[in-house]
Amino acid sequence: MSQLQELNIADGLKELKVLAKKMVVTAQNIRNYSSKKKGQPDLIEKQQEFVRSERQKYEDLLRNWTAIKLSIQRANLDTNIEYKEIRMTLAEAIIWKQGKKDMEYTLWNSFTSQAADTQIGQAKMVAEKLGLTEAQMVEVNIVPELYYDEREIQAKKEILLEFQGRVDALIDAANIRTVLKL
Repeated sequence: MSQLQELNIADGLKELKVLAKKMVVTAQNIRNYSSKKKGQPDLIEKQQEFVRSERQKYEDLLRNWTAIKLSIQRANLDTNIEYKEIRMTLAEAIIWKQGKKDMEYTLWNSFTSQAADTQIGQAKMVAEKLGLTEAQMVEVNIVPELYYDEREIQAKKEILLEFQGRVDALIDAANIRTVLKL
């Protein structure tokens, strides 16, 4: 890979895979030829030089892999994606996909009238045991009191659901348009 080569993130990700495969083959060559029984002939011609060359090749591949990986990480921090009122960096979108979305869903799904419904049910049972009429139960004010706006919570859930369906496409588009600085 040339240092002057221009890559976008998508091509950089492909190049990382190519480099990783080359490192596997190179490491296997080192493993196969880095030793022999003393006094035995080399398994291949110029075996010691070959192993040194493979070591240097592996170190060069690893250096290139690291440079591309770091460049992708920097680009992920500098590149923004947007969907409706959601704006985040590529790095944040990747973190969102890897688990933050579940945490956000947990938050928004935590807003529920369950506690109020349970308390109302218990109050109704007590009222029925006491023989209160419907009118008297209304006077006791057996209605839920919510500490959140149901419409706001539902809107948040809907936007997250829409974003979940779009995030991969947004990331892919950003990966194609964002050029890495190597």
